[in-house]
Amino acid sequence: MENANPPSTLGSFPQEPLDTTHAKFTARINKLLTMRQTIDSLLFKTINEMTNQSSDSEIFYPEERIKELELRTQRRNNFEEELFRNSFPTEKELAYHKELLGEPQPPFSTLEPKIRRGDPWSLKIPCVIGTVYMGHAYIDLQSPVNIMSRAYYNKIKEKPFQARRNPYQPYKFCNFVGRAKNMHIFIGCFVYVVDFMILEDLGSISDGGLREVVLGKPFALTSKLTYDESLGLIRFAQKDDEVVFRMPQRTKELDLVSPLENDKFEAFFMDSLKVKKIGFKHIIEKRKGYYKACMNLRHSYKRDRETIEKLKTNHISIIKLKE
Repeated sequence: MENANPPSTLGSFPQEPLDTTHAKFTARINKLLTMRQTIDSLLFKTINEMTNQSSDSEIFYPEERIKELELRTQRRNNFEEELFRNSFPTEKELAYHKELLGEPQPPFSTLEPKIRRGDPWSLKIPCVIGTVYMGHAYIDLQSPVNIMSRAYYNKIKEKPFQARRNPYQPYKFCNFVGRAKNMHIFIGCFVYVVDFMILEDLGSISDGGLREVVLGKPFALTSKLTYDESLGLIRFAQKDDEVVFRMPQRTKELDLVSPLENDKFEAFFMDSLKVKKIGFKHIIEKRKGYYKACMNLRHSYKRDRETIEKLKTNHISIIKLKE
């Protein structure tokens, strides 16, 4: 006898055939694979476009890109130099040079400068700064800064410094003008890159007639300068090469010359054992070609004709300049 009440199906779901479920699953997988292929093709196309664009710009537009990079570098350097040139003396510098922020010293000033005319202890060396020859670059081993006059700096650089007026008294000028960064100094066959403080007048530092360049402790540390006080020798050495100067006050030939007349003589080049071992008979042979590199500096340096003639007369070979 059949049961009158069929079993209840409450809470159960009708089951689909296995073929239908498999077909839906396969369709969904195919759809996902198609989407993935579409995304991969778009990414591949984008990467190809970016690669072609960068390679084209490198192949077909190298000069424009180089000019753009040079312009960016120049702007950054100009910004850094502007910040550097306007930085005022530090407390350490002012403690040693107390008159740096004052006014330029008048000719009748009674200040006693640190470097005086006729002083046998005043050290000096011949060198080339930029492309300008300097026969008497004085050295103060205690000064915390390298110092240069504004007039001399303007002879070296194409972009000159302007005089700095006192903001509280505009009709007066400040002695401190600014700072110069990365100045090239050629001494013998060596080159050094140092910074300078630029002053309107060096009357508080060096005596009259000597107010051009005073090299301080930063230069001595950079160049590893050594000074033999008993013999009056200044030595610059790098590896197996060296440049030696003797102060003119220490030579017997100048004993009868007055101290003031001594200031007109440059420090003398000295022969050394290393020079003779290399094969040079005289130091003048070693000087040939010393200052060739200073003639090929960037355009920010002026080409000083007097320096070129000076080096030529000293039998020093000069690379021909393009006018």
